[in-house]
Amino acid sequence: MSRIPCPPVVRSATIRWLPVARIAVSLIGLAVVAPVVGARDAASYLPETTKACVSAEEFPELLRAWNATQLGRLFQDPAMKAFLDDVAHQVRDNLTDTRTRLALDWESLQGLAVGEVCLAAMEPAGEDTRAVILILEVREGPAIQQVLGKVDRAFAARRAARHDHVVAGVRAVRYDVPSDGPKEGYQAFYAMHHGRLIAADHPVAFQGVVERMLDASRPSLAGTDAYKAIANGTMLQDGRIAPHVRWFVEPFGTARILRASAGIERKRGTDLLKSLRNQGFEAVRAAGGQVAFHVEGHEILHRTMVYAPGEKRLAARMLDFPNGAALEPEPWVPANVANYISFRWNMRNAFESVHSLVDELAGEPFFEEFLDNLENDPNGPRVNVRRDVIGHLGGRVTFVSDCTHPITPRSERFLVAIELTDPEIVAGTVAKALQADPTARREEVRGVAVWEIVNEIDEEDLVLTVEFQSPGLGFGAPKEEETKEQPPALPNSAVAVVDGKLLISSHADYLKEVVAGPAQSRLAGMSDYIRVNDALEQLGAGNECSRLFSRSDETYHATYELVRSGRMGESESLLGRLLRLSKSESGADRRKPAVDGSKLPEFEQVRRYLGPAGMFTETHETGWTITGSLLPYEARSSQ
Repeated sequence: MSRIPCPPVVRSATIRWLPVARIAVSLIGLAVVAPVVGARDAASYLPETTKACVSAEEFPELLRAWNATQLGRLFQDPAMKAFLDDVAHQVRDNLTDTRTRLALDWESLQGLAVGEVCLAAMEPAGEDTRAVILILEVREGPAIQQVLGKVDRAFAARRAARHDHVVAGVRAVRYDVPSDGPKEGYQAFYAMHHGRLIAADHPVAFQGVVERMLDASRPSLAGTDAYKAIANGTMLQDGRIAPHVRWFVEPFGTARILRASAGIERKRGTDLLKSLRNQGFEAVRAAGGQVAFHVEGHEILHRTMVYAPGEKRLAARMLDFPNGAALEPEPWVPANVANYISFRWNMRNAFESVHSLVDELAGEPFFEEFLDNLENDPNGPRVNVRRDVIGHLGGRVTFVSDCTHPITPRSERFLVAIELTDPEIVAGTVAKALQADPTARREEVRGVAVWEIVNEIDEEDLVLTVEFQSPGLGFGAPKEEETKEQPPALPNSAVAVVDGKLLISSHADYLKEVVAGPAQSRLAGMSDYIRVNDALEQLGAGNECSRLFSRSDETYHATYELVRSGRMGESESLLGRLLRLSKSESGADRRKPAVDGSKLPEFEQVRRYLGPAGMFTETHETGWTITGSLLPYEARSSQ
């Protein structure tokens, strides 16, 4: 069977929930296939206990549309084959070695599906239970029997006992999979009904889906307020464009399932999920959306809704993003950015709202004590943060990033600009805080004071440890073992106040370039930005709380080259550091490449597949909607 490239959204869901997919096909051989009844969305078969699902109404059409996109053609490019084969091999090995509950691979899935495909995760019998469901519209024939035979052999190899099973009159197969060392035993169920294959790894979940297939009046995910709001609020072009993919997530339930599936146990400290719920973030009840590929000039067109009705309480009050006029790039934004993000945020309210969350995470009253130490500790900066900084913040934040050439582990640079209502006071506060800091030095650039901060932080310090000392926080001299000289792990960062904004940059040279303002085109005049802006306006942009513009080629260039050269483990980008930390937690070699990047072609062969993208966000009474597009790649030119 020929290989058809898999869209990232489908690939990701399939890989993460592969445990259920393999469980899925073994029952078909014995089921009685009934005639197809009235068309129903798979969400109407799923119980209300469903926490996440992703579905494609017409799976073959999804593959056709994906393959027609530039990204789809990238995955089909012969130059990528060796690398993608290596990645696929490692994914298969990983799934084989860790808690694999499936017996159905991707090739089998795409060969069987003739209509709707849905993968879902749920908590079928309370928060301490989890299950995965696969609903697959299939065509009877030799192919399905071959796959079911393969599944049956896979379970036999695990010493699973096979039984005939009946649920609500529907014939099924049940596999009783015994425990294997630390892996607990479980039951896998498969049935065919109304032309659909149903597979699940929990009896309650399986029964719930079968019962809803037989009785459409039973309460289901499709009937919940959250699902209906998201379905109605994310229609593409008011329903004129049919989506290829729909998805839905209940954040806290999904997080619990993923944590349990990954075998992660909280060993010590605060339970972050519990703290977020305590602090009012359960107000974010769900998120979901629709995605279409290769439609009306868009490579990818998507619309997402974050459903958060009602008033926010405690720390969740920081989720205050007012709408306003289009957030177009200001004149200072350079033309060569890789990413531009600008949003409106009630930062003063956010600062006060975060108080209770910080205290809960610290396990004791900490927030006000910390602010008091910043102001009154003789060895501290002696700054009243609430009065001299927070009180003068405006309502707009802008983030830009770029990538310097030639590519090195430190090529990715970013800068944050925060709008100020009284820049003179904030500039004085910055000077007061940094002038006594031995790691900071002042430089004038076009009459602007730029404070360059010599970074001496090793990457291990990314894991933040705060020692609570009484009465202070230890602003005094460091302990003797902490005074050992370390080479800078990062380029020097910098801070400045200019043109009514507080600028903070990861690289001092980047901030100096922005302050110097060289005579060159600005982002707003670049051809690719204009293309994206026009597309977003056609999608309804204009009254928004956030705006994003991204050059996909520049965004991924540094990561691509570092992977290709086997140096991703040295990357000082956020992604690189997070990868090293995750490897450290698992005991793996943090510097060892995960895949053989030498099999990748030159980046210029890939660039032509990576077009510009944009998104805008609108605030509503019931939450936020995010609308975005990825456009085809075209060579850039300034206007």
